[in-house]
Amino acid sequence: MKVGIEMLTGKLFYVEAEDEATVGGLKREIARKEELEESRLLLVDCSGNLLQDDDRALAASGCCDGSIIRLIVLPVGDLAWPRLLEDWDFFHVHDGE
Repeated sequence: MKVGIEMLTGKLFYVEAEDEATVGGLKREIARKEELEESRLLLVDCSGNLLQDDDRALAASGCCDGSIIRLIVLPVGDLAWPRLLEDWDFFHVHDGE
């Protein structure tokens, strides 16, 4: 399947993934293609859900041929992961309420 990857900068590129590909596999392919550290990548599906489980199949996450995934590249250095994820969940869940 062909998956569109949209960065926060607006850059859009496409990645080929096997039908049984996982979130982690997609991160590896993005890291290779864009020359980024895989550990700095966060993926967000078209519904705004953070794709956190690297072992989960893309199809099980609702991704199919032509899907657009948002890519967030985390800054280098120490990052408070729990706080970042709490903020993400808060703004996603409470958006528009």
